[in-house]
Amino acid sequence: MHGFPRTSLMWRFLAPKLSENHTVICVDLRAYGRSGIPASSHDHFPYSKRAMANPLYCCGLGWRL
Repeated sequence: MHGFPRTSLMWRFLAPKLSENHTVICVDLRAYGRSGIPASSHDHFPYSKRAMANPLYCCGLGWRL
């Protein structure tokens, strides 16, 4: 996952090389790059690290937070 203010586009040259021997998934933080922009809430939960990691966890790609 990238850091502010970059997007997954910064991996465009390295990802193909890494994918020769590894599974590579380039994700964007919400509201950056090609990611969606979910509606927020009073506690901003849709933009929390827990909420952003959940889709990766549900696909079997990480630990449950």
